[in-house]
Amino acid sequence: MICPKCNAEYLDYIKDCSDCKISLIDSSKIDLQISDLKWTALPDIQGKIYADMITDILNQKSIPNYARMDWAFSAYLVDGANLPGQKIKIFVPKKNLKQALSITTSILGIHK
Repeated sequence: MICPKCNAEYLDYIKDCSDCKISLIDSSKIDLQISDLKWTALPDIQGKIYADMITDILNQKSIPNYARMDWAFSAYLVDGANLPGQKIKIFVPKKNLKQALSITTSILGIHK
């Protein structure tokens, strides 16, 4: 089930959006393809651990996302908070950019 207003996802037995207070619709009725979304990159993330933290929170907030990293780091399963040269790009839909940037800057400790 999904809220037609805020796009929050819910389990099948829940009937109303707790935020918007409107009835949910069956998510299979939504015909938006992932390729139809306008994806925007967040600032480069230095280290897989930070990228994992950001994507976990984005997933909890139901913000679609995907991450891309250098082949060498992903192929050899090298993990670290800040390995030299390791840059990970996280992409989110343009409509969710402001919220995703807020999450990213809070994790990375970037102050505006």
